[in-house]
Amino acid sequence: MSETTMDEIVNPVIQMVTNYTYVSAIAALAYDIMLHCDDEIKYIWKSAWSAPKGLYLAARYYPAIYLSVIASDIIRLNTSTKLCQEFWWYYGFGGLILIVPTVNIILSIRVSALYGHKRSLIAILSVIFASKKSLQATSIKASKYVCPTITLSGSCRRTHNHSLHNHPRR
Repeated sequence: MSETTMDEIVNPVIQMVTNYTYVSAIAALAYDIMLHCDDEIKYIWKSAWSAPKGLYLAARYYPAIYLSVIASDIIRLNTSTKLCQEFWWYYGFGGLILIVPTVNIILSIRVSALYGHKRSLIAILSVIFASKKSLQATSIKASKYVCPTITLSGSCRRTHNHSLHNHPRR
């Protein structure tokens, strides 16, 4: 009888919890969209096109599409390495790079509107937004020294190598 490692037990459980989380997030988004459909048609869809309207629609509907792609069974099929690499690129880029800045811009517009579009507040919000982005970029760059190595197994799933001795010191 072969010995079972901790990763062989924990990784499937983590994958199952992650899948349930994605599906419940999609269900919550779909419920919210259906619940507010009448108001959205009245106040958003029938209004003139503008940058805030485009940002709102992107922030409203893109996350549902993104989560649906991530939760799909395509990552569990034996696919080509190129498709796996494209999927994991989209996994990282589609969420952190596309969704978060859109929501932050909407928040900045709303806070600015609350305070009468004062130039000093807009400047402060811009500095905060730029500082946050540089901190994120710095932490992403630094994470290669701390995070475990992630490799793709034959079925396009991630596997984690928890040994830290291969990581360079600063």
